[in-house]
Amino acid sequence: MHPMKSTLLMVGVSLLVAMLHIAPAQAEPVRVLAGTSWKIAGNPEAFITFENDRIGGRGGCNRFTAGYEELTDGAMTVSPIAATRMACAEAAMKFEHRFFAKLEKVRRFEIIDKRLVLRGGDLAVLLELEPDDHN
Repeated sequence: MHPMKSTLLMVGVSLLVAMLHIAPAQAEPVRVLAGTSWKIAGNPEAFITFENDRIGGRGGCNRFTAGYEELTDGAMTVSPIAATRMACAEAAMKFEHRFFAKLEKVRRFEIIDKRLVLRGGDLAVLLELEPDDHN
């Protein structure tokens, strides 16, 4: 075999082998909640807005933010919440503390009858929210 043909053949085989070892591009995860905002019925001061991989909003007293990830089949995780520390009425502070604690325990979500249902690892309902067009 001619040396030039041999070299071209080796380069071609090397490129083919390299292409076979390249991992396929990962598809972007589908984000059902991104761009939506939800409120807790009966407490207009508490709401959550979902944007890409972050949530933010108000807990009834303080503003908050956290990371979140939508996984497959409604699975979801929420990272620890960072919040401002304004003093409010005791009832509002207690509500907010419970609200944040529940958010951090979320492991699943589903939308049922236009309501966002957030569930814990044991599938117990932690929070039910309704669409919020104002935030």
